[in-house]
Amino acid sequence: MVILFVIGVVNLTPKKMSEPNLKVLNGEVCPYCGGVPTFVDSDSVYTRSYGMLWVCEPCEAWVGVHNGTDKPLGRLADKDLREAKIEAHKYFDCLWRKAMRTRGWRKSKARNTAYDWLANQIGKPREYTHIGMFDEAECFRVVAACKEFYEPNL
Repeated sequence: MVILFVIGVVNLTPKKMSEPNLKVLNGEVCPYCGGVPTFVDSDSVYTRSYGMLWVCEPCEAWVGVHNGTDKPLGRLADKDLREAKIEAHKYFDCLWRKAMRTRGWRKSKARNTAYDWLANQIGKPREYTHIGMFDEAECFRVVAACKEFYEPNL
């Protein structure tokens, strides 16, 4: 039996990040061309509207926003990164959902604890540990770290 969330020392000390890197992580700058994305309705990239997006049209990269705001959910992602994030969430979400089920935790506690654990596993400061901020290599590290906890249909 695997014990979930055996947490050692979590790296809570943020490493100073350069302003350009923060702008990429926050969706303010396209990581592919360095351009400034435009704020558009998602029907410009999907067949229907799911809300607003920040889009870099030349790179075919976009990111959604928090409901009712223009705040990006993370960095802009091209097709390959979007696919990597979907795969990372498939494994990571199973981890925190299992904690909800087995420990009776609310979603927020389960997800926050899982992100604390993930930060420790991949050696990133917690404040920069979110799949929305990750590049492809980091998404692959999420899959590797969470694979042992994966249960289909959870």
